[in-house]
Parts: sequence; structure tokens; C-alpha cells
Amino acid sequence: SAMVLSQTRMALFAMAAGFAVVCLLEARARKWALLVALAALAAAVAWEFLPTGGRSLSAALGGIHPNSPHQARWALWDAAWRMFRDHPWTGAGPGGYKILFPSYHAVPLDGEANWGSAHNLYLHQLAERGLLGAAALALLIGVLLRDAWRAARDGTARGLWAAASVTAFLIMNLTETSFQNEQFATLFLLSWAWGTAD
Repeated sequence: SAMVLSQTRMALFAMAAGFAVVCLLEARARKWALLVALAALAAAVAWEFLPTGGRSLSAALGGIHPNSPHQARWALWDAAWRMFRDHPWTGAGPGGYKILFPSYHAVPLDGEANWGSAHNLYLHQLAERGLLGAAALALLIGVLLRDAWRAARDGTARGLWAAASVTAFLIMNLTETSFQNEQFATLFLLSWAWGTAD
């Protein structure tokens, strides 16, 4: 499905960002940075020019077509943004995105008439919990980042792991609402806690 393909792309980008953070913070990892960057560039060129049976990289990144099944997230994000604008302080309430989605997007999207997730943690939080919920999320993210980067500066492998995972997690949530998946959220918070423990 187009949604799975786009999740895979964001996961790869998040992984690369996590690796970049490790290279930034750890001198021994920097020697691999150029090699990995060249491999990523070669993969992008191959994706663009070799017959892959799918869409090219430039076609995937170019042009916004909200009703295209290949770009369904644009419609999900638009609905979340409009919900937030209609309910700015407290949002539509927990579960409100799913309840209100059909009134914000009447046409079935990617074969579904109703969606329970905006596929973007930040917009989903705004839609369901408004500015108050977004402030709480910002506070949580601030604590996660502060403690992970503090642990990473100590130079331990655990600290580097925490910093890389927080970075990847925050980027991945541009196309996901990972806190809605208990298994993933628990694993992420466990790795963060292990990495930041004194």
C-alpha cells in the first residue's frame, strides 16, 4: 500500500537522522559517516533511475495531490489542522479525530471512509487535545531530548543510543502517531530510560 511505502521511507530517513546524531556526538562514528552518506546517495540515485516497479523518488517527493492515494497523509493532516482550528484550546477530545474525520473529509481516502489517526503525532495532538495538549507534548519532548543529549555528551554507548532513538522517534512521528502503539511506545521509552539512567 502507498501508506506502508511512505512509512518505510520515513523510517529510513529517521534511521539516517539517528545515525547522523551518533556521528555528530561520537568521534569514532564519524569515520563511517562519509561511507554511509555515499551509500545513501547511491541508493537514492538507483531508486530514481533504475526500474523499480514503483514510483521514482522525484515523483514521490514532487507535487501535492491531497486526494491521491499515494499522498493520503496530506488529507489526514489537513483534516487534523482544520479540527484544531475549530477546537483550538482543548481539541476534539481523545478519540475525536476518528469521530469527526468523516465531517472533515467526506470522500473515502485510500479505500477507507474513517481514520482514527492523523499519521502525524504533532497534528494529531493538536486535533484531539488542542494547545493545552500540544504544550504537554512539547514538555514531554523537551524532557526526552534534554536527558538523552545530556547522557550522550557523557560519551557512553547507552547515551548515544538514547540520543539517536529520540531523534529518530521525533522524525518518525511526522508520519506516525507512535504513542498510540503501546508496544512501540513502551520499547522506545524503555530504551530511552536505559540510555539516560545514571
